[in-house]
Parts: sequence; structure tokens; C-alpha cells
Amino acid sequence: MTFFAKIFLPIYLVVLICSSAFSQCSWHTFYSNSFESNAVLPYIIPGTTYQNTPQSYAVHTGQKSIYLNFVNNCAIGTMALEMPISVCPNVQTKFSAWFTTSFSGIQCKIRIEIVDSNNTVLQNVPNLTCPYAPQWVQFTSNAITSSTGVVKFRIYTNVAGGGGNDLSMDDLSVQNCHNVISNYPLVNIGSICSNSDTINLLNYFTNNPGTLGTWSGPSTLMNGSQGTFDPSSNLPGVYTYFSHPLGANPVCPTATNTAQISIINPIPVSIADSLSICLGDSVLLNATSTAASLTWSPNMGLSDTIGYSVYAKPISTTNYIVTEETSGCKGSDTTTVFIRNLPVVQVSSDTICPYAATNLLASGADFYTWSPATTLSSANGSTVIAAPTSTTTYMVVGEKDFCFDTAFANVTVTQLLNLTANNLTLCAGSAGQITANGALTYQWLPSAGLSNNTGAIVTASPLSSSTYQLFGNTGTCFDTINVLVTVNPLPAAPTILNQSALEFCEGDSVILYTNPQFGYLWSNGSTTPLITIYHTADVSLQVSDANGCVSPASSIVHVTSYVPPMPPLLIANGPLLLCGNDSLLITISSSIYNPSYTWFGTATPVSNDSLWLFANASLHAIQTDTNGCVSNNSNIINAQFAALPPPPSISALGSTSFCTGDSVQIQINGAYSNISWNNGLFGNSITAHQSGNLIATATDTCGITHQVGVLINAYPLPICNFSTTDSIGCVPFVTNFLNQCSNASSFVWNFGDANSSNDVSPTHEYLGAGEFTVSLLATSASGCKSSLTRTGYIQTQSKPNLSFAYLPDSVMIDNTTEFISFNANVLGADTFWWECADYQFADTGLNVAITMPDTGLHDVFLIGQSEFGCIDTVSRTIHVNGAFTIYIPNSFTPFNHDGLNDVFKPVANNLDANHFKCTIYDRWGKQLVEFQDPIKGWDGKINGELYSGIFNWIIYCLDNKGVQYHLTGDINVLP
Repeated sequence: MTFFAKIFLPIYLVVLICSSAFSQCSWHTFYSNSFESNAVLPYIIPGTTYQNTPQSYAVHTGQKSIYLNFVNNCAIGTMALEMPISVCPNVQTKFSAWFTTSFSGIQCKIRIEIVDSNNTVLQNVPNLTCPYAPQWVQFTSNAITSSTGVVKFRIYTNVAGGGGNDLSMDDLSVQNCHNVISNYPLVNIGSICSNSDTINLLNYFTNNPGTLGTWSGPSTLMNGSQGTFDPSSNLPGVYTYFSHPLGANPVCPTATNTAQISIINPIPVSIADSLSICLGDSVLLNATSTAASLTWSPNMGLSDTIGYSVYAKPISTTNYIVTEETSGCKGSDTTTVFIRNLPVVQVSSDTICPYAATNLLASGADFYTWSPATTLSSANGSTVIAAPTSTTTYMVVGEKDFCFDTAFANVTVTQLLNLTANNLTLCAGSAGQITANGALTYQWLPSAGLSNNTGAIVTASPLSSSTYQLFGNTGTCFDTINVLVTVNPLPAAPTILNQSALEFCEGDSVILYTNPQFGYLWSNGSTTPLITIYHTADVSLQVSDANGCVSPASSIVHVTSYVPPMPPLLIANGPLLLCGNDSLLITISSSIYNPSYTWFGTATPVSNDSLWLFANASLHAIQTDTNGCVSNNSNIINAQFAALPPPPSISALGSTSFCTGDSVQIQINGAYSNISWNNGLFGNSITAHQSGNLIATATDTCGITHQVGVLINAYPLPICNFSTTDSIGCVPFVTNFLNQCSNASSFVWNFGDANSSNDVSPTHEYLGAGEFTVSLLATSASGCKSSLTRTGYIQTQSKPNLSFAYLPDSVMIDNTTEFISFNANVLGADTFWWECADYQFADTGLNVAITMPDTGLHDVFLIGQSEFGCIDTVSRTIHVNGAFTIYIPNSFTPFNHDGLNDVFKPVANNLDANHFKCTIYDRWGKQLVEFQDPIKGWDGKINGELYSGIFNWIIYCLDNKGVQYHLTGDINVLP
């Protein structure tokens, strides 16, 4: 359908603001573009017809309306109009439009559809019938929400085209319900310095206006919504920020924030750019400015930090800053004090002989000046020749880059050489060193007895005492001295004397000595006057006299020490334990020739080297060799005579009856040998592990063989095993233990949780979570024990620990709340979910929202389950009340006492009756009555009497959510 008419289509965007006690709705109207009569309306669907002449009756209000004509060829379901309309995103929106039939004829019937920009249907009105002209009917949609910020309003025909099928539409409006947008008061940022950094004005707004906005003001700010203010380029003044908190759509309200800022210029400061001084000097720094005071920094090397002039004495090149501060803004200038390093002058010193000269060399500078100059070759230059007649100190001043340093050179004039050398005392035949000092070259005379006749060190070995003359010089300086070498004779060789024989048996000794001397040196290294010799040795001796001279060695003295013979060996020709009338022959074996023996004991020798024993005895012997040396004692023979011993017996170190795996030690009692057992073991003591009759064969001390036995019983152990109906579960966890042990008569269970049982197959309940080690101890009728332990056999898990909070956090909310936000804490749950049966709600998120538009009690459940299937459930009952409403009557009739309207009281929903106060005033503002019970109200009496007339009232109250209300009005007390 093409439409030709002068059209102005007003679109009214209505924003409804609703909030607790101070709710209100405000209409914000935005008009669409108007289309002239010769223009094609882009929202009219092509293929339909139009009305050429604008119709004056097709107007509901304002301008000419849209005039649609559904003519022939217009089939049922044809879309005639699609108008895109901008709305505020994610805000509840309603549409309104007025319709009428343009002509008499076919009555218009249409379908209205509202979709978003993705063509998702938000509302569908299947049948709307228009009354005959000129009667208008209004269509109002349900509340819808579009996330895209654009909706499309569509009209479809429900009647086939034909004559008179005409439709007029006017006053299409859009109503958005959202919060009122506040315009915030001016923010005074204050003053910033013209040389400071940039700032973002958006940061100074505390109401978080968001980043969808624009700035206006005295100059253009940078960085978009940040509003970057640059004091070097932006002008001071008031800047306004326009933002769209509900979205960037131009139909959404705009909030304004304003900020005021000013700029301060610091007072100029001037100082010289740079200065140069030598290290250690100081310089005056002068600054010019109109400021009240100036501050200097850094303070290193400054005489002061405040003032127009300061002295600077830095130790290195330094940048000094002078600053003034006005209202927090600083003006400054910088100067550099350059430090020229001082030269480091060094000069040589020297020592000379009288009438000699030396070169003095200075370094470290560019120019040099010397003083005193009377004995120098020149007063200037780095090198001069000094020829003083006495020791002199010279000063040299070095200059470099106009900086100076001073050094001193000492020229020492010596006397004749101080030549020295050591005298020497020698023993005849020895040599020694002579060391000379004080000269550069040396000469010795005579040369006989010296290793050489030149050099500072010579070796002297004259045959007799001699005097040597030493000559020394150092160029022009010289000296001479005499050196005495004394040679002492050697003492005579000594004679060695002995106090006892020089031959002896080992263990004895001999003392050697000589006539008294001053010193002794024996060939064994000893230095004492006498020595003791214990073993065979050749000994000589040297002695020294008072001059320390050592004699030749004495004659050698031979000392001989004989080794004693080895002890003899006693041999028993038979056993040492004899029974009855036996006898024993003892003989001696020796390794030396023709010894003599000495016997010790009670027996009488048969010969020198043998004897017979007929009774108990303990014997040993010694032997003497041809040198008279005696051996140590021989071995000892202990012979015993005894009666025949009794047969052997067996004893057990414990019970001979025991459990398999244990053992008992058994042993032969008595002194028996060659002990063997029928189980293949040997020895007088063995350990028995198995049942059976053990028999031992043993030989007594008289060689008689005996047999003895003992019976061993080893009882079998129980065979232990168990299982359970279930080993994994939730606390409290109950399980049955099945005993599968054999050869056992009693049992002890340990369940791993500090509990135990003596039942054969017990049932146990675990009250704590964790892994539990279960053990079973089984005992047989013979007392034998066996056990089985299974580590971590039982695994239990606590139920999850669930809790949740929600906002609003009151258990009672009103049904104006769009949704409730629930936040879960699911400690120990592997899976969890929410349930609310009233709204068929189920979700698995930690944070969920449930819309509860219905009043009443609604149960919300949070259910969690662990990996073992342990389940915990928590729930809260949400009490949803209706919104707070209150109705105050404007009159009541207490005089007729008919029981109807006799009391003045409010009619309210969700009123907190404990926080209510109503005060009654007369027309002049005098307080007459006050009541706090909204149910009982006021019966119209003042001081006990009824009065008619009009009275004023003021009510202060709270709703059940704690919101305060202040209400005023008047009441007419009817007679």
C-alpha cells in the first residue's frame, strides 16, 4: 500500500519511574520525522493503496494521521505497516495507538504484532476491531522488553480488500518505565598549576556516570568520555558531562554532571645557566624573582636553602634548582655548577753525596713553578736539576685549567758512607758468612781464606785468626773498615766409660759416660753426660768446649744384648680329665740346645724333661740357655681326676607346646661333647620349631656315649579373613562385617575409629568422615593368634555443607521485586542444583536469579551431592508480600453510633503496626489528639467529647520493609 498524505507521526516515549515511597512516573516525548504529502512513507509496505487527499476527520489529536486503505487485491494477512521505533534497551516498554474506520462500509479488522530488531515476536494481538468513524478506539500493549534498543510495530489486515476497507491511525506512543535520571550538583575541582600534568575530569564524579557520554565546555577536552584536561592548552571554567546510564539510545534519559576548574600561573624565577669552579672553591648563586621567598635544592654544598643568594660549594658537578611556590604552584629555574678537578702533582725525592746533583721530576699538571730556586737549574718546568750543599726541601706548584696543587721534594745530602760488616768467630776447620752494608760496591783484602774478594757477602774459612780490610763506595761516596775473624782450636776426642758389663741378657742394660765436658753428642742423638743402653748397639761420642767447638768422634764401644730363650712347651700325653685310676705323662719340648728346666707344681719329675701325674695338678716350667738367660713361663697343664659322670638330661627354656611360628630352645645339661640331634643339628643347645620327638646323642667326659629325648608340640595358627557388605558410604555409615576365619574360637575387631567389638560378624556404624583401617585378631582354642589388617578399607564421606544467601536479604519481600538473586556456598558437593516447585525452577549455577511475582510463601531448595552420593539439602522460605499501599478516608460518622464508619483509621497493606503515629490538629495548627494503633484508630473524641468539623492530620509510619512514610491530609468529622 502506498500512502500519499501530509503526515506527522508523533511517537511518545514514556519513562515511568517507580520507587518505594517516592515513586512517580514521568513522560519523556520524542517525535519522529514528519513526511510531506508528496513523500513516500518508508514504513508503508509496498503493494497496498493510499488516500490522495488528507482527511480532516482522520485526526485524533495534533497533525494529520496515517490513512491506510485496504483495497481490492489485499489478501487477509497482508502486512500494511512496519514502523521501527527506538526504545531504551532492557527496559519494560508499552505501546499505545488510536484507530478508527475511515469510511462507512467494511469495518476494519486488524492484527497487531510487536517484534524486536531480530524479528522475535514480543507481543501478538490477533484481532482488533475498529468502530465506525468518527469513533476512535485505543490499543495498549502489554509490557515488553527489548535487548536491542529497537522494536518494530506492525499492522496486518484480517479482512479481504474491498470498498470502504479503510483505516486511520493516530498518536502512536511508546511508554518506557525506568528510574528518573538525576542531574548532579557542580563538582568544584579547584585550581591546578599551568605547568602540572593532565587530569581526567571523569574521575572526580563519585556517582559513576559511566563511559557512554560526551563533554562540553570552554574548550575541547581530549580522550572522549575521560575528559582529559591539559592546563597548558585547555581553558578554565565549567565543563558538563552528558551520559546515558540506561543505554546509548537517544530516546533514553540523559544525566548531567558538571565540573569547575581553574588555573594558577606560578611567578617566574631566573638564574644564570651555569658556573664553573675548582674543586674545593665556592661560588655565589643569585636569583631574581618577585616571589616572597625562594627555596634551593638539593642542599648538598649550599650555605643555605632559602633566600635570593646562596653560596654553593659542591664536590661534583651539580644542578641546583631555585623554586618559588604560590598557592601550591611552583615556578623554578635551574643552574649548573661545573666542578673542575684539581691537578694531582707528584714529585721525586733523592739522596746525594756532598757536591753532587740530582734531577727532580714533577707530573700531574700543565705548568710548574719551583722554590727556592737558588740551587735549582730553573724555577719553571717539569724537570729541574738540584745541587744543594745541605739537605733541602723544594716546593713545586702545578697549574691545570686554572686549578692548582702543591707537592714537595726532599733532597738529602749525606755525609761519608756509614760502612758496616760483622766480625766472625769460627772453630778450626769451619766457615762463616760476613755481610757488609752501606755501599754499592765492596773490596776485601787480603783474599786468603775468603770465598771471593768482592761483593757484600763473603764466606770466610781461614786456618787461624785473621784481620780483613773492607773498602766500600757509592760513586763519589766511600768508606773503609777492618773485620776480625777469630779461629778457635777443637777439643780432643773423648773416651767412653761403662758402669757394668757390656754384654747382658735382654731386659738388663749398661750405663755409658765420659769425663766432664761442656757439651755431649752421642751417636744415638742423646746430649746428656751419661746414657743407658738396653739393646745391642755400636756407640760413639763427640764433646764440645766452652767456645762451642766440637771434638772428633771417640772410639766405638760395642754393646751386646742376648735374647732370652722361648718358653718351653708342656705336652700332655693323654686327656687332661682322667677317670678312676688313670695316669698322665707330661713331657717338655724345647727349641734350644741343651737347656736346663725348672718345674713348678706338685708333681715329682721323672727326668729333666718329663713327669707322671696321678692326682689333680697344675704344672708349668721355665728353661735356661747356655748364656744364662731364662725364658718366660711355659704353658700351664691342668689335670683333673674325677668319678664317672651321670647320664645327660634335657631342659627347655620355655614351653615345649607352642603355636606355629613360635619356637623353644632346648639344651643338654652337663659337660658333654660330640652332641648331635636326630633332626640333623649339632651342639648342646638348639631351637625347635616343629612338632616331634627330638633325641640327642652326647659323649661324657669319660668318653661314654648317651642318648636323651624330649616331645615337642607346635599347634596350628588360625587362618584369618573378612569382608563387608559395603566399604564406601556417607556419614552416618552402617556396614556389616563378615567373618571368614577358620581354626578360631574368639575374635577382636578394631574398626579404625576408636571402636572395637568381640562379635563374630559385627555390624558397625561410622559417625565421622575419612578413611578407616580395619583389623581382625582371631584366637584358636589352643590360644594361637592370627590377625589381618586392611588399610583404608572403609571410606566415608560427610554430607556436603550447603548454605546460601539471597538479595534482597529479608525473608519477606514485596512482589514489585523483579527477581531474587541467590548465591550458593557448596562446600564438599561435586554436583548441586536449585529447585523451586512453585515456579518449576531448576538450575545448576552458583549464582541464580528467580523471578517471584506471586505473593505468598515460596520454598527454594539447594541440593548438593558428593562423589559418594552423599546429599545435603538446605531451603529457605521466601515470603512475598504485595507492595505497600495505604488508604486514608476523608470523612467518618462517629455521632450516629451505627457501627459503620464510626472510627477514623487507615486501610493499609504491609504496614508495620509497631511504627505508626497519627496526630490530629485543628485548623490553626494546635495538636488535639494522637494515636499509635492503626487498627483501633480515632473515635472522634477530644478530651472525651465528640466534635464535628474538618481537622488536619499527619501520619508517620513504616512499611514491613522499614521504609518511612510521611503523609498529610484532612478529615471531616460528620455530625
